[in-house]
Amino acid sequence: MHVRLLPLVLPAAAVALSATLYHATTHTWCIPQPVTGDKQSNLFSAFQHGAWSGDSHLIEKTFNKYIVEDYIQHNPFLPQGAAPVVELLKGLTKSTSLEAVRMGFDGGLGWVHSRGSPKPGHEDEGKVTAIVDIYRMNGSCIVEHWDVMQEVAGNATNELGMF
Repeated sequence: MHVRLLPLVLPAAAVALSATLYHATTHTWCIPQPVTGDKQSNLFSAFQHGAWSGDSHLIEKTFNKYIVEDYIQHNPFLPQGAAPVVELLKGLTKSTSLEAVRMGFDGGLGWVHSRGSPKPGHEDEGKVTAIVDIYRMNGSCIVEHWDVMQEVAGNATNELGMF
């Protein structure tokens, strides 16, 4: 079965170029400070709200506040570091709506299960992608990220679906 997993990812070359331009300006990044597990959970929730806001300015501000500069990225289509992710999400806001369906946090790990949908008039309109992002925190900062994406089948056998 062929599954398109990347309807939401910008070409790697564009992301790399954007990241280079992004680093050309002055940015501050999160510096880890010791915090309690409850505080980490609150910080993660605030991060998720800003990162999925759809507002380019708020996305950039959120990443600068909650992500370390040398953020470890496990997505094989993105370079290491925080800047490429900022540029990816800022680009996605033009063509894609991201909706956090559910999220959780425990033991320094946070996750978000999201629905990605192309905005009306954009390529792949009507196609929905299920996304799970997993983040690891070190104290007050997010330091590592994993994700999985899968296009939602229009003719699914399982009536429960992915959301």
